[in-house]
Amino acid sequence: MTESIDIDKMISEIHKKSSSESVVFIDNTNLVLSSKREDFKLCYTNLLELISTQVYSVQNRLYYSDIKLTNQETEDQSKRQERQRFYDYLKNNGYFLKEICEKKKEIKLVNAITLDMSRLAMSGKVNSIFLVAGDADYCSVVQEIQDKYFIQVQVGFFGEYCSNDLKTSCSKFINFSDFKETIRKKS
Repeated sequence: MTESIDIDKMISEIHKKSSSESVVFIDNTNLVLSSKREDFKLCYTNLLELISTQVYSVQNRLYYSDIKLTNQETEDQSKRQERQRFYDYLKNNGYFLKEICEKKKEIKLVNAITLDMSRLAMSGKVNSIFLVAGDADYCSVVQEIQDKYFIQVQVGFFGEYCSNDLKTSCSKFINFSDFKETIRKKS
């Protein structure tokens, strides 16, 4: 079951801040797949630092689909603990985590992010959104938010894995490929 979205709380927290601040929406499934294609491990702390050079973020919302096993499958206890430590690390380092637990995870993840972006835009409490994703599925919401609500939507992603339509529909595109060494996890 999908965890209910507390948009009112998000809007309330944002309202306390000045209107020049931004909310960051991260499609972690998209990000992880592209990082693997780039053949490196991402440092999430460094990612936030890179984003902070572009916008002043009041909230960093990371959307993810966790591994859900059937009754017949088992998972090594150490892997489960390692994943939980990773989520705890993210929470302690500036991320608000939003788990999406549905069958068609990628579609539901995109829907959750676009819905939250739209609700935030409708609230009128923010004038900037930063999206970390590369799918063309985000184009319509990015365009609508900019045209209807006059809110800037910047997109940051690996250029070669980002939809050309998304790159051109946003107000500014940040190519993470130009910052690979900055956001690379050091061994």
